[in-house]
Amino acid sequence: MSFAPGMPDRPRRFGMLWYWLTLLLIGLFSISPMFLFIAGVVIAGDHGCAINEGNTSPCMIDGQDWAQTLQFFGLSPLYLIATFPLAIVFFVVWLVVLLIHRGAFKRRERVA
Repeated sequence: MSFAPGMPDRPRRFGMLWYWLTLLLIGLFSISPMFLFIAGVVIAGDHGCAINEGNTSPCMIDGQDWAQTLQFFGLSPLYLIATFPLAIVFFVVWLVVLLIHRGAFKRRERVA
């Protein structure tokens, strides 16, 4: 695929877009429990409810008791114990796939 007759082909670039997007998803997965925690704290604070790990105090929002859900949101940072190690495993797999793909791309470019 050349631009004009007699002009050399432009070298192909290694596509990193999908790798960057995947890395972003891995990062978001690792901190996702914090989003639940922040949402729980904001909702409880707006409605004057207390969140603690010891007991569930009633929290009425629009006529329904949301105490159990808000307590789950408030304790969600404990799930970081699971998501951080999983994110590290995902990152290592991501890095291995990137290095293999990049090496194969360089090898193909050298041969062509």
